[in-house]
Amino acid sequence: MRVKSIDKYFKKLDYHIPFEVYGYVTKVLGLTIESTGPYLKIGDLCKVKGQTVETLAEVIGFKGNQLILTALGDIKGLEVGAKVFPLGSSY
Repeated sequence: MRVKSIDKYFKKLDYHIPFEVYGYVTKVLGLTIESTGPYLKIGDLCKVKGQTVETLAEVIGFKGNQLILTALGDIKGLEVGAKVFPLGSSY
């Protein structure tokens, strides 16, 4: 019976992520963004959040250990070092 009471706590943990997973923008060229992480696959969506701008982007390729993203919105003011958050869904 004790196992059952612990199981309810594990179920609650499944719905809470104890930390944020994100990467960083390393280069911006036109609508193409390069980032180190997070670990995503082609077609995955992510949120790119800088100090003054936030936009959606889609993973379109890889270059070594870098992700190649294409911006799906306005990136005016986006800077190197902006955070890249996975959204957990494909376009």
